[in-house]
Amino acid sequence: MIIGNDVWIGSGATIMSGVHIGDGAVIAANSCVVKNVSAYEIVGGNPSRHIKMRFDDETINLLLNLHWWDLSLNEIKSMVHDLSSKPTHELLKKLILKYKK
Repeated sequence: MIIGNDVWIGSGATIMSGVHIGDGAVIAANSCVVKNVSAYEIVGGNPSRHIKMRFDDETINLLLNLHWWDLSLNEIKSMVHDLSSKPTHELLKKLILKYKK
């Protein structure tokens, strides 16, 4: 089992052996995950099924490019306000230019 970064797993969820959970995914409470979950996908149920994607494709690609979880603690602290707001393409592009060297 591999669990990516910035993943939310609800209480009582079961993730079966060999399953890969992508970055930013959400697993609903009491779900049983038997298949891989894509980055920023929301799944739920028993067995779990796709509910929806958290963001559009471009936003997901920008978030994956930013990899904010790999930045230093000081860098993350400096962008915490931006990370707490709804991500826009413009904001994510600005953060990528500033923090990805």
